[in-house]
Amino acid sequence: MEDQVQVGGPSEEILKLVFPFLNEQEILYKSDIFNRADLVCKQWNAILKSDDVWRPICDRKIAWHEMVQRNGRARRLESNDPNMMDIEESEFDSSNHMILATQMSKRFVSGRSCRDIYILSERMGGTLLQHKLYGPDHIRPDHAISTGEDNRTLRDRCTQDYQHIILPTITTLRQVFHDPDKATRQNDVADTKRRLLGHARKEKPLLRERPSGLGKDTLAVSMGQTLLAAVTISFKSVGENAFSSPSNDTTSDITIGAIVNGLVALGAGGLSIALDWPINPVDNLSFLIRKLWINQHELDYEWNTTEEERDELWEAAMRKWWGSLADPIRRTLIEIYDEWRSRFTDGDDLPQITNENNIPKKALSFIVEGRYKYFREVLAEKILLKVDPSLFDSILTIYKEQTKAFIDKIYQRYQSVYEGKDPETNAKLLLDIFLEVAPSKRHPSGPDMSVEYCNGLLERMQNDMDRWNQLATSSLSSDETLWNEQTISDMDDLYQKFDTFEYLRSHRNPRNPSKEFDTGLLVERFLRQQLISPSPVCILTSCYTLQNCEKTIKEINNTNDMSQAELAKHQTKIQGMATTYETASKYHHTREHAMLALIPLLPNLSKADAKRLIYALFTKFTSERRQTVVENGLCKEFNTLWANNVPCSSSADLSENLESIREWINGNTFSGSGSHGVRDRLFGLGLPDNIVSAMGEFLVERLYSTSPYDVDDLTYANAMGVLFYMERFCYENPSKASLVFDYLGQAISNATSLFSQFDEDDIAPKQRETFQSVIRRLVSACIRTRALSLAPVLERLYDEIMDPHLPPTFVQFDALIERINDAPRVRPDTSYYFEMRSIDDEI
Repeated sequence: MEDQVQVGGPSEEILKLVFPFLNEQEILYKSDIFNRADLVCKQWNAILKSDDVWRPICDRKIAWHEMVQRNGRARRLESNDPNMMDIEESEFDSSNHMILATQMSKRFVSGRSCRDIYILSERMGGTLLQHKLYGPDHIRPDHAISTGEDNRTLRDRCTQDYQHIILPTITTLRQVFHDPDKATRQNDVADTKRRLLGHARKEKPLLRERPSGLGKDTLAVSMGQTLLAAVTISFKSVGENAFSSPSNDTTSDITIGAIVNGLVALGAGGLSIALDWPINPVDNLSFLIRKLWINQHELDYEWNTTEEERDELWEAAMRKWWGSLADPIRRTLIEIYDEWRSRFTDGDDLPQITNENNIPKKALSFIVEGRYKYFREVLAEKILLKVDPSLFDSILTIYKEQTKAFIDKIYQRYQSVYEGKDPETNAKLLLDIFLEVAPSKRHPSGPDMSVEYCNGLLERMQNDMDRWNQLATSSLSSDETLWNEQTISDMDDLYQKFDTFEYLRSHRNPRNPSKEFDTGLLVERFLRQQLISPSPVCILTSCYTLQNCEKTIKEINNTNDMSQAELAKHQTKIQGMATTYETASKYHHTREHAMLALIPLLPNLSKADAKRLIYALFTKFTSERRQTVVENGLCKEFNTLWANNVPCSSSADLSENLESIREWINGNTFSGSGSHGVRDRLFGLGLPDNIVSAMGEFLVERLYSTSPYDVDDLTYANAMGVLFYMERFCYENPSKASLVFDYLGQAISNATSLFSQFDEDDIAPKQRETFQSVIRRLVSACIRTRALSLAPVLERLYDEIMDPHLPPTFVQFDALIERINDAPRVRPDTSYYFEMRSIDDEI
């Protein structure tokens, strides 16, 4: 049979002629021909490795390179541009082509086969290309400066970021989380966990529906109830004078005052405040306006509607919506529009509105969709400005009473957890439980982040970068290094160690545990080592985990067909799944209930514990606008406690756990509507002074102190994460606003003192852009909190750094003070769900 196949097959000469004509892509990506041809017989295997096959392939590629080089020289001569180089020619200069040409010229002396030379050129060429593009001393292209990207070399970024951001952050965190008494509390922590688990088996956690997810009817009813309660407790009749008219011309038949009087009449029989998560009236109004705003995506177009017809339908819908607004609302929007025209540079291109019933299309489009966020926010702001101050005080009083009542409700729910311990001890124990995190395969713990390790890390980075350069240089000058298999392995390992910055992230392998010098993970690694649970825990949030459990459960029905060995293996698998499920369920539910039980005890946290809480929640915080490499790290674990609706395990009994797993798989454990979010529940009922002070310290420490490189995009996002809550504290507690002003002034003063030492040319473009973003946001916070007491601090900022470091379009000092004076006493976007206008609009 073999002889017949061999006789009938193609001859050796034919194979040697055919294989070199294969497409290069088939060789590079190992097509089926190359994967299987060498399996036909030993003869084919030998032919595929012979120089007769590979020499034409190598020669053809070298000839193409030479052609590209000749064409490039001709184009440069023709265009008289010595620097012109197209994509093909730049590829010719890459390392794999140079290795191929050089080694082919030496092959008669070296005795290397053409196949080995080609494979080496591809493997080592790719490795050297990584070094050329991402190596320690690679300079970013010029366009990086114009686009605001960081154009520092890898060496500079490692050195500066580690010295000014990473190491100071880890040093601060080491102090914050230093807790020598933690081990002595383990028995009390275990007792509190048992109590929390017992509570979790009886009651589900309190979820909170985000205002953005509520319907307009719900928001309207809630606003009406709050307004009714405010009028009722004020003990006075509220009439037309409760709201100042936006214009002397009041043509509306139904005024806001009349609506209030109607609510008073409806509430004559008394009022009961619903015990549910309170919605701040300011947020309520802001989101109600958002819900009532028209949106083009809500229009139902026919599939064959042309673009012109869509424009006509959209204009008609906008005009219908505009006509449905009450006259005072329309006049207020026109007032905002006129202010924009007089204030901003693009206002000159906007038409004037002379008739509110028939406004120009361009003006209407600008209001409805061009700057809709700005108009929605300022509309809510102006409505609040028109409210009589005494009535608004009553509205806030009602909100605070609702908040206090709900906190008392939470306190009563967790009496069995608190029993027998004082509030300070309970607060500390609950914080310990809440801050425990589970081990993560995606983020391995890595080396121990000891003081000695962290202090020596920068030197190790420098040594490894020098080693990377030395291997790259030696590979091009020494055939011994080039052909050494360990060279490629070492260079790949070094590349992975520094796989950290923006221009490397597209090549990131998230499962590679060797990213020792990844600055995006160093702080993450340290925090995990500080917060890791002392007891074995795991998480069950992945859909793949659910699918694996479902597959294992289904196998139970097929046990009759299993052998004894298979049955024993299956039982071990079932037992392991049940144990994992029980451990994960207890971890998720005790941690979430610990967070909820902590809410009434926040004022009882010590200064050190308050800092532990804030630094754990915000050190890796990033908003949706600023996605980072750690988006699936600790910031996610402290953003939400959602656990894929895993039910609370009722016992350690195997059969009961299996039944619970079946219910989970079948989707019968849905925990109801609402969010498992952390910050919207933990900080959504007002902030005590100790938490605000911890936020203030965090804000100052995350911003500038010693160097322009102290702040990057992530630390900026961290600091801004707490600033929203500090602004809200100011309007909810105006008598205590000075607490926030002290930290705000300190942050501005630190930035002023630092940057006043530098000229404009001393600051890199990326660092100047970051600094301007920080100053814009801090100055905006001064306006939003009406921080007039910080006028001397702001004046120093303008005197010392305005000209060299801030753009000429930045608001002038006199105008800034006027804006602070004119700022409303409350902003409509100070909740966690804020819809903040652009900072450029603010200042």
